[in-house]
Amino acid sequence: MKVNKKYFSVLFLPLFSSLLLSSCSEVSTFYTSSPTVQKKDSNSIEQLLNNIYIDKQDQKQTYIFQQNTLDKNKQLEELKYSFSLYNPSLFKINTKISPNLDFLAKQTIYNNFSNNWLFILRNIKNFEFAFNPYSFSYSPYSGEKEDFGNQEDKFLKIKNENFSFIKKEIVTENNYWTEQNIYYLIFDKNKILRLWTFERNQQIFARFDFDLFIYKDNPNFIISFIDDIHNEILSYSTETQSEEISNILSDLRKSEEQEIKTVLDTNKQSEKKDSNTDQNVEEQIKNIQSSYNQTIDKVTQQINKKYLENKITQEESKYNILKNNYYFSLNQKINNLNNKWHFEKFSFRNIDSETLQISKNQEEKNNNNEEKWSKFLNNDAILNLLNIVFNNLAEKESYINSQKFLDSKIYSKLIKSYLFYYNHLNTNPDGNPYAYLVSQEKIKNLFSKNWLWFLFYLNKAYFMRTINPIDSVDSQLDELQKDNSESSGFYSPTSNVFSDLVYKKVEDNFDKPLSQTKEYFKKYSILLQNEDKFVFSIEVIHTYNNLKNKIKNTIVTLSPYIFIVNTTNDSEQNNLNLNDLAKLIFAGSTNNVKKFNLTKKNIKFFKNLTFKSHLFIFSDFFYKNKEK
Repeated sequence: MKVNKKYFSVLFLPLFSSLLLSSCSEVSTFYTSSPTVQKKDSNSIEQLLNNIYIDKQDQKQTYIFQQNTLDKNKQLEELKYSFSLYNPSLFKINTKISPNLDFLAKQTIYNNFSNNWLFILRNIKNFEFAFNPYSFSYSPYSGEKEDFGNQEDKFLKIKNENFSFIKKEIVTENNYWTEQNIYYLIFDKNKILRLWTFERNQQIFARFDFDLFIYKDNPNFIISFIDDIHNEILSYSTETQSEEISNILSDLRKSEEQEIKTVLDTNKQSEKKDSNTDQNVEEQIKNIQSSYNQTIDKVTQQINKKYLENKITQEESKYNILKNNYYFSLNQKINNLNNKWHFEKFSFRNIDSETLQISKNQEEKNNNNEEKWSKFLNNDAILNLLNIVFNNLAEKESYINSQKFLDSKIYSKLIKSYLFYYNHLNTNPDGNPYAYLVSQEKIKNLFSKNWLWFLFYLNKAYFMRTINPIDSVDSQLDELQKDNSESSGFYSPTSNVFSDLVYKKVEDNFDKPLSQTKEYFKKYSILLQNEDKFVFSIEVIHTYNNLKNKIKNTIVTLSPYIFIVNTTNDSEQNNLNLNDLAKLIFAGSTNNVKKFNLTKKNIKFFKNLTFKSHLFIFSDFFYKNKEK
């Protein structure tokens, strides 16, 4: 597929190693990056680097040089693509290597947050953070509805890249790491990020946390708040071990007391009592106590041995957080500080589209919204679409007005925030958390209730390339590598102008008697093509009264999927005719035609096409977040 200036190359790291300690030079990419000219680091970053590499200047210079060779746009687009597939702060530990896109997204994120932490810090203003009341699993919990519902701002950004920092040492009896520190970086006076640093064999390793703490209490006590966070970290491993021993000890002592009580009760109920009986009771109690003491000693030794064996794994997992649940269990413990301090937890979740190559000039010269709507509604394709959907003029005008007077600023912000908790590519929470269910419903409403608003503001939408899920994993990766920089990873429409529309009635049940159907309906599949030659699909279902002469209800579903035909050159692409394309799409059996609506369940539609196409899905929406 020929490179088009309107969309940009997919950038993805095929990382198959589970070892995050590997150097960046071992990571392969799909294309050769072009180094970015790096501006001088801020004083904040220089002071931090000097503190981390205080007696290792050669290592510092080598690391800085390596970070300077990274292509900024490549790295940010790669992270944006990965964030759409995977939420790094909410996942289950799974050490199984599985070369699918979700796995690669996970590895890409963790690689960048460890090996490329300086790059992240240099570009911290380009990241978007989502409100995250969950501990480490995207699953329901008591009070989540209130927490999520009462949170007005679901996402935010760091405004000022300069920061102050507090260095805290981690002291442990284990000598796996020569030295461990946590740097608490304070942005915008109340936003706290943690950078963990480790030294082993004279080498420095570091990684960023995924969580951003927003401190809401008295600013004079932010240092005390950080002290409490750090104390939780220091006490976590020892406390976990002692708690397990204490819990088992408590259970065993309760069992011991119950057995002794049973012996005493039996003795009380005995009709024959003498000195021998009392002596026997005492002997039984001693035996019970001795047996339990031996059991307690044995269990305590087993627990200590287990923790001793796990110490190395736990120490490794402080850096390589995919190793076990240490990091996520720790975060759950830190969440309990909400009982003492007022703070909110946000997490890295996206890259601001405005900062990437896929961004456009969103400040249009024409600010007359009524004039824009008039031009949009007079587009022939949109006129035809509205006439297919509505056969009643009053209903059509009422719907148009509902879309025109929808507060675009508020609604854009809401849509963007919902995409942090639900999107069509990341649909596997643990259970049904409230944030997921609410966001799923709101995104669904965007495409079923407010589809005209979406089409009007189409140039604020961002789509990312996805792979046909019916293809094998190997073929997915082969296609990405084969297309290299000529494949398209992101697409942002240049306008809301549509060049053509084709529709077809694909199903109706008017030939059935009323006794054999619940209600009569007609189903239409509609293809819309925009100026960039991307094809949008809409399904319209009209339900009728029993006499089949009046529409009772209309259901409209705009697909979040769009596609563009894979052609060898721009000339061939420009000569494509939607009518000819539609003949290929609608050709085939009735069953194939029925599967045309591009939802995840019936994506097999693409397998039946006689031409190759690139598939994209809605993934982000432009919103200028101006914090107070």
